[in-house]
Amino acid sequence: MQTFGLPRHVTRGAALKRWQRARDNGLSAAAAADAVGVSRATLYRWRNLRHRRRLAPQSRRPHHPRRPAWSPVLVKAVHDMRTDYPMWGKAKLTILLRRQGYSVCESTTGRILKRLVDKGAVSPVPTLRRKAPRAARRSRPHVRRLPKGRKPTAPGEIIQLDTLSLTLDSGRPPIKQFTACDPVTKWTCAQACRNATAHNAKRFLDKLQADMPFPIHAIQVDGGSEFKADFERECQKRGIDLFELPRDPPNSTAMSNATTAPGDTSSTQHGTCPTTTSKTSTNGSTPSPTSSTPSVHTTHSTDVPPPSTFSH
Repeated sequence: MQTFGLPRHVTRGAALKRWQRARDNGLSAAAAADAVGVSRATLYRWRNLRHRRRLAPQSRRPHHPRRPAWSPVLVKAVHDMRTDYPMWGKAKLTILLRRQGYSVCESTTGRILKRLVDKGAVSPVPTLRRKAPRAARRSRPHVRRLPKGRKPTAPGEIIQLDTLSLTLDSGRPPIKQFTACDPVTKWTCAQACRNATAHNAKRFLDKLQADMPFPIHAIQVDGGSEFKADFERECQKRGIDLFELPRDPPNSTAMSNATTAPGDTSSTQHGTCPTTTSKTSTNGSTPSPTSSTPSVHTTHSTDVPPPSTFSH
């Protein structure tokens, strides 16, 4: 019978069964023990253990284990040192203990630290290194990803909205301009503000709906923070769908980025406007019927206010 690699209680049980089978076949206890290859006394002892359900090998741990030989003073010194340096292990703490006059080896320091950790007196290093849980992502039920391949076919179906930086004077800080463009009619609207915030974007939405000669059904924006919070809630309140572009889309908001303030030549543009005959209008007038190509209608604030009057 192959018994290599089997647990001890399994081999003992198999030996007892073969011994008992040999005895049932007419052999004496001694002859059956010789056939099994185990002494008769050992087989009787195993049988008694089996009756007491202790055939499996018991623990060999001594009843009186060796007590630790370190002193309570050393334990307190290790505890205080670990409290002062919670990220250090036994190697560094042993060096500091030796500098204080303690004759201790690195293994002893490690055993003391393990006992302190088991008692809860000090915290293990992996617990201290554990990263804080990431904040839960805020729910944005209104905004949606722009469907792939969707392009507007009617005025006001999707309005492209973006921001750009304007430098009016070298001695003044740059300002921000909200620019909206309808890609079907090429109608644009812009407003300058000191900062690109969600509150200012919400105020620009009032001007956008007032200046556009057609209703707005959806707005397309990038992932900027100025198009979240107040602006997103206002779009939801007014029943305007809000589409967000993926990161770094190629020329997705080119039209809205290409509109600048009247007479400004130092603005930071992020795209290129289609080749059209541009006509700037402050009252949303209809382009001249003699134009050979579609016109770009742009409505800006009537006057760019001084820096002290910009929206905050």
